[in-house]
Amino acid sequence: MADPSHEHALDTDANLLFGVLTLQADLIDAARFVEACTLWSTRKDAALADLLVERGWITADDRSEVENLLQRKLRKHGGNADIGEEACVQEYAAVDQRDEPR
Repeated sequence: MADPSHEHALDTDANLLFGVLTLQADLIDAARFVEACTLWSTRKDAALADLLVERGWITADDRSEVENLLQRKLRKHGGNADIGEEACVQEYAAVDQRDEPR
């Protein structure tokens, strides 16, 4: 029998990874990412993707594209959303640093 707390952790990690990928794709900005995560923390019964679409911040097509990226990341990291999320954050930070004026 599956451990419900483990399933919830996977859901949480996958939702956060979806948000990070949405941010990386420039579909939302950092302020909206924070706002979406804050809202999602009060509505854990809903997927973060649902909240982004509900708010009109991404379209159904955007969601589909990001979900494809999410599945790709999960496959690449053996289904571990936490590792995929960490890799995304590191990639985003590296790109962000390259874009800073020197």
